[in-house]
Amino acid sequence: MSDSLYVCYKAETSGVSRTFFALSSSDAAERAKALGIDAEPGQIQRAPWGDRFSSRGSVPALLVLSRGFSVGCAECGALIESTGAAVLDSDDPYCSVACSKARDAKAQSLDSALKLGVERARELWPDAEIVNAVIIQGRPRIHFTYGRARHAFWFADADMVDISPTDKAEWLEFLGE
Repeated sequence: MSDSLYVCYKAETSGVSRTFFALSSSDAAERAKALGIDAEPGQIQRAPWGDRFSSRGSVPALLVLSRGFSVGCAECGALIESTGAAVLDSDDPYCSVACSKARDAKAQSLDSALKLGVERARELWPDAEIVNAVIIQGRPRIHFTYGRARHAFWFADADMVDISPTDKAEWLEFLGE
């Protein structure tokens, strides 16, 4: 049993079935719309078999497929309607080995970009402490602290560092300007 307040719903429209999580039936109708599911209220039903996965945000693709629902390929979005048509890589479903490999290549490329971003940040600001490094919309963002625990954010593919306007003087001091 999950500690989450969200429960699993299923929506079936135009021969396509989807699962998602919501707080209530009215919330489910709103979430379905937000997900691009054009379903009438009677087409959205509870799917208690998926409730235990609410804390992770998705029902495993293999379970969804085994229940007769479809899933989208994690790379190209193509509809996968059976377990035999899916290539599963951990929990991500792919419609083909080519899509699985393409996703792996992208992940490796992003991981390399992130590592390079962290290295570059350490070169530019050796006295800063790296707090976090993440990919946001395909771009490596480095979060670091400087001075008296002031926070800064830098996209490794940009020339600008985001700091609070009230920290500008301390940032310039940190840079030695």
